[in-house]
Amino acid sequence: MNAWTETYGKQGLKIVAIHSNGSGNDVSNVVDAWDIVYPVGDDDSGDTWSKYGVRATPTWALISADGALVHRQVGAVTTAAAIKQIEALLAS
Repeated sequence: MNAWTETYGKQGLKIVAIHSNGSGNDVSNVVDAWDIVYPVGDDDSGDTWSKYGVRATPTWALISADGALVHRQVGAVTTAAAIKQIEALLAS
């Protein structure tokens, strides 16, 4: 379990990664190497990227329970900034 899921999971936080649009690369090697413990979806069609306006990698996004984009950031995100956004979303 991810530390953020342990902290915020009871409030409804779920973590999912979406693999790069059409990269054709096998993501399982990265999942294993980085010890990723949350689900990783593959978006070969580009539908998820299109829905949430992703134009670059990495992009970090918070999606509400009803599927609405709440926050999107292109590039690396700091832990403090991510926690601030997560807590704001869970409090709303």
